[in-house]
Amino acid sequence: MKKGKKGITIHDIAKTLNISASTVSRSLNDHPNTNIHTKKLVQKTAKKLNYNLNSIASRLRSGRSNTIGLIIPRLDREYFSNVIYSIETNLYQRGYNILICQSNENFEKEKASFQTLLRNKVAGLVVSISKETIDSKFMENVIAEGIPLIQFDRVLKGVKGNKVINDNFGAAYQAVSYMIAQGYTKIAHYAGPLHINIFEDRFLGYKRALKDHGIAFRKELVIQQGLSKDEGELITSRLFCKPDHPEAIFASSDYAALGAMIRLREMGFSVPADIGVCGYANEPFTELFGLTSIDQYSSEMGKTIAKTLLESIEEKDVPDIPKTITIEPKLIPRKSTQRQVNSAV
Repeated sequence: MKKGKKGITIHDIAKTLNISASTVSRSLNDHPNTNIHTKKLVQKTAKKLNYNLNSIASRLRSGRSNTIGLIIPRLDREYFSNVIYSIETNLYQRGYNILICQSNENFEKEKASFQTLLRNKVAGLVVSISKETIDSKFMENVIAEGIPLIQFDRVLKGVKGNKVINDNFGAAYQAVSYMIAQGYTKIAHYAGPLHINIFEDRFLGYKRALKDHGIAFRKELVIQQGLSKDEGELITSRLFCKPDHPEAIFASSDYAALGAMIRLREMGFSVPADIGVCGYANEPFTELFGLTSIDQYSSEMGKTIAKTLLESIEEKDVPDIPKTITIEPKLIPRKSTQRQVNSAV
């Protein structure tokens, strides 16, 4: 095989040997679960095709490892845990390991995590930003150094680079439209910080659904701090102690929605007969409590992140044009919003 203008890739080696590209990657990275004979054959073929000079040597010169850095806001959420599991599973098959850091929703800790991972010479970075993050300079510096970076879920829109996100606008629109079809018209929104893309998009989807169904938007029914169970309880106590309280709640967090359900029942309200409640993320407890929620397909998110990152790392001969990949969530209706049992989703 002659070397083309773009150089030899692992796919050329895979085609020559009639094996998968992932097997080639594991062999070149000396993965422990790869057959020794296959490793030797791949390495011999890589040298013959001049891949060794183009790709392996460039990695050695850059000092990069086969480790991927991952920064998330918090580990105690099923969504992030599932994304991490999927990323790790898919990357391990290709000879990569991951280092995980959590920012605990703190910008300074997030920056420190970046510095720690960069000192470890990671081959790439994956990040979902904290609720305090508004400065993109540190991420732009990473990209400028040629280190592949992928933002997912919570992202800074102005940063050039790959992003994997959910259609939060569409999911929120679908959820609020469903609640309206169930007979709820005065719907409160526990929004989360609106400077963060996911919460902004959910708010905009909520607002658009009201408009399209002829319902006036009321800003006093939008509360930005409602993400935790305790916050959900506190906000609900404040909103529902008045005679003109809302008829329903669309929360950007299942935890806030759970807190709302608990407090509503303590206050003597029936869910869903009196008040409808919908959350977001489809945490495991939502099925137990009959809470309507939105599944974000976390496993698909992780798989897509891993695939996109590997393309950036291993296919250096292909221009890495920044792209945004969108995963479509799905509304999961349950008892907490089913006022009209026979209505369609």
